[in-house]
Amino acid sequence: MMYVYWGIELFATFIELFLSTIFCGTFIEITTTGKTLIRRLIGSVVLSVVMLIVNHIHLFSPITTLIAFSLTILLNVIVFRKNIAKLIVLSTTILLIILMIDNVVSSIISIVVKIPVFELYQELSLYRVLAIISSKIVLLLLVVIINKFFSRKRTLQKRYLIILFSITTLMFITTVLVTFTEIKTNSVNSVISILFFAVMLILLMIIFFGT
Repeated sequence: MMYVYWGIELFATFIELFLSTIFCGTFIEITTTGKTLIRRLIGSVVLSVVMLIVNHIHLFSPITTLIAFSLTILLNVIVFRKNIAKLIVLSTTILLIILMIDNVVSSIISIVVKIPVFELYQELSLYRVLAIISSKIVLLLLVVIINKFFSRKRTLQKRYLIILFSITTLMFITTVLVTFTEIKTNSVNSVISILFFAVMLILLMIIFFGT
């Protein structure tokens, strides 16, 4: 059964990485070709395996978050090979979206099944699998909506790029600090977490679409 859990973790990581390339590709002026798609698939698979190995060492920690951040940027740089500054901003944005969705979904499931939310993060269980699958479905829907909405609006002016990067970086740091502080102290209040991360996600979407 443990192999099934890790298989789902691997697939979920692959989905996150692959969707990050879809998200970034929406705003990168590049024609999608067969080679680009192959780079997306191979890169996502290889880096998913790397993340799986890292998760075996420590399932959920600031270190794994930092590694995921670095690998996401690396993947998009490998895939698109241009506009590195823009890719860093977009990668930070999609990682922030992923982190917030994961927190909201996990908090909701914690309330429904009546178990502490930090157990979902730190243990491999059926509830964690449910949280993973649910959050990736939400992520997929959101990325598809953004891709459709911005498919003909790819230009991001430099000043807006700087503004977006500054805001997303601040929100990313805040989200990571809040998440790991709550988990470390076992003081997670699911209702408050839902409100906090939902509001943060809505604010991010308003800023993102406004930019």
